[in-house]
Amino acid sequence: MKITKDYLKKLIKEEIAAMDDDDDYKVGDFLEVKIGADGYDYFIDKVTEDDPYKNTKSPDYSFKALVKIVKIAESE
Repeated sequence: MKITKDYLKKLIKEEIAAMDDDDDYKVGDFLEVKIGADGYDYFIDKVTEDDPYKNTKSPDYSFKALVKIVKIAESE
């Protein structure tokens, strides 16, 4: 499955919207985005000093990226 830029943006927006307020995400934070080999499962985790980003490939994922939060939409 080809991962498009629009599909990736949609996944990230959905995941951030579903996160708890306790997660305390803010502008400047980094997130690790992984999309499963089947193209349907996805995982988004906050990158911290205790859990740093590891730039490695895996047959379990068709896509892996490090993204930076540059803007957060206000709640309605």
